[in-house]
Amino acid sequence: MDFSFMHGADLHLGSTLSGLENLPEVLEKRIRDASLRSLAKLVDFCIDQQVDFLLLAGDLFEISDPSIRVQKYFARQMQRLAKTEILVFIVTGNHDRDVFTKFVFPLPKTVHVLSTEVDQHAITLNDEHEVTISGMSYGLLMKGASSFPVFPLPKRQQINIGLFHCDVGGSEDSLYYPVDLSRLQQSGFDYWALGHVHTNRVWDTTNLVVYPGVMQGRNRQETGPKGCYYVTCASQNLQAVFYPFQDIMWENRIVDLSDVTIDQLYAVIADVKEKSRQCNEVGVLLQIILTGFTPCHHALQMQETLHDLIVDIRVGEEQRGDGVWIHQIKDQTLPVLDWGKLENRNDFLGELLSFVATAIDDPTLHKELEKIWSTLPLREMLFLDRDEILNRVRVLAVQLFGGEQDR
Repeated sequence: MDFSFMHGADLHLGSTLSGLENLPEVLEKRIRDASLRSLAKLVDFCIDQQVDFLLLAGDLFEISDPSIRVQKYFARQMQRLAKTEILVFIVTGNHDRDVFTKFVFPLPKTVHVLSTEVDQHAITLNDEHEVTISGMSYGLLMKGASSFPVFPLPKRQQINIGLFHCDVGGSEDSLYYPVDLSRLQQSGFDYWALGHVHTNRVWDTTNLVVYPGVMQGRNRQETGPKGCYYVTCASQNLQAVFYPFQDIMWENRIVDLSDVTIDQLYAVIADVKEKSRQCNEVGVLLQIILTGFTPCHHALQMQETLHDLIVDIRVGEEQRGDGVWIHQIKDQTLPVLDWGKLENRNDFLGELLSFVATAIDDPTLHKELEKIWSTLPLREMLFLDRDEILNRVRVLAVQLFGGEQDR
């Protein structure tokens, strides 16, 4: 291996995790500091792997005027890297645009904050490998593809890296430096270290164009592993591998309660919690979505059922490093009904239910539903597929025209 570096972005230091309430004090403190601990994990990794440099592609801070505590923590982590002679190259983003002009704590000389004009740093690694890093901190909000700055031509016989906070594929109306992917791919640069988009993504074609995504999920939409890319260079070839660094992970699990009785409900939820713990080495903020035609449906309609279940299942979790805190149980179950009997009724309800039953297996209708479904805002938060929507139509029809009929 010739050299290695880390690429991170969107640390949002100082941000807190949203959508949570009534937390125990110990868990509230952990959640408040989750973004800071993720930075410490990144620095630990850099030191353990003895990387040559760290690239941070904007939105390091949640706001451009972070608290003294957050600034001090960041400066301390930069000092840790400086002690092992790891260089750091930073561009700011739209959240922390001019943060370093007001920074209270001095940063070590190994930390380089690029200006709001295209800036270049040429470095020699191991006395032989030439690397040029070209980047630009976030300036005033600018619209349109014409706002993309003119980067210098890549230098021959070197590894050329671009460092930028931008919106690849963004529309002309985007306020966040919209950039055509093809422009980056045809730039001649070997690696584009990007920030701004909160999901990790790699385009590996003529070069590597990389979003590491947010490093600590901040809300229930930012689920799954969050972290940075460890990039190695061997014989002029770059390879990027993702490593998670979040301290707490958001997770959603769908649980089908078909054939589960109310006396089995606690055991089923406890099993889901333990499976989540086994799959993750960090704390988990878990949302459980209950689905299916189930005998539990009527009990779940009573508010105290879910409340009591959550209170019991949380006991002791806030004290564990691998604690699984169920922050919400969402009931999307349906009642158990005798569909055969209902569909055979000699009335409007029977005809309607027979039609819906046929429609569930109709591929043409599925295509039409998919067109509608794809236009719904926040559809990924509904946790309903097409068949579940049709099943809800069936239940609603029974409630409106025939009354619920349990088996």
